[in-house]
Amino acid sequence: MAVRQVDSSSHVVQFYEREGELVDSVAPYLLSSLRTGGTAVVIATEAHRRDFDAALGHAGFDAAAAIAAGSLVVLDAADTLAKLMTDGRLDTDRFDAEVGTLVRDLASIGPVSAYGEMVAVLWEQGQVGAAVELESLWNGLAEKLPFSLLCAYPLDSVGAEDQIAQLHAVCHLHTDVLGGVDPAGRGVSSRHFEGTVGVTAARHFVLGAIAVAGLQRIADEIAIVVTELATNAVIHARSVFAVTVLIQEDTVRVAVRDHSTAFPQPREAAPTALGGRGLGLVGAVARWGVEAVTGGKTVWAELHG
Repeated sequence: MAVRQVDSSSHVVQFYEREGELVDSVAPYLLSSLRTGGTAVVIATEAHRRDFDAALGHAGFDAAAAIAAGSLVVLDAADTLAKLMTDGRLDTDRFDAEVGTLVRDLASIGPVSAYGEMVAVLWEQGQVGAAVELESLWNGLAEKLPFSLLCAYPLDSVGAEDQIAQLHAVCHLHTDVLGGVDPAGRGVSSRHFEGTVGVTAARHFVLGAIAVAGLQRIADEIAIVVTELATNAVIHARSVFAVTVLIQEDTVRVAVRDHSTAFPQPREAAPTALGGRGLGLVGAVARWGVEAVTGGKTVWAELHG
């Protein structure tokens, strides 16, 4: 799976299959900030903190000296997460007191680049809704303060069939998704589209992903699903839309998020009608459903190759 360097001004999420992929993204991201006079914040598990420290050392950077100087702040993901909880639930005030105060203090000095995996800890604990909520809190902080953010999730943890709407929400809350689909047929990709030209672009986007995964045998079915769901977003929701595709071996899950709260309603189209058959076509080739999300909805479909 190809690894792209993270832009220092973006809010990015990475879905990784191997630990090396994560290190290959995080280490250059941290170094880019540290070597240009910025501050880096790492909120990670102990194992990943050791990996990042080793990678920085191999690059000729003295992490211990940076920590002592205050330009590198390293925190444990589980310990920090515990400070954000009240009675087992995320507490907005505690997030602001712990994370917000830290970022505000550092941002007053210079550029800040943060890496966090508290969201992955929550997701792996089964607290998927809380993970999305925490992503939203990070986004809210970003609306007030200038900093870059990289979050990461193990690919194995995000593939449950009942979590596609939440997975799509995570992608939607970031400016870019790192990872993509690999030739082994695994990965997550997500992009935003607009208008009727976006329908064609979305279809090419998803077909490109399944081609990389070697699933061209279901290309016709995928094309129907993406075209119909994207068209509904344009015609009925009348909004920009985002498409997320999750591929795990021979299972493909496609989700389309728009900004309308109205759920699609399957209907029987008259023989002479020019429209009204979209969801029927989707249902003929895939299992599909719809989930309400903040500010809109996500319509998803699942196919097997």
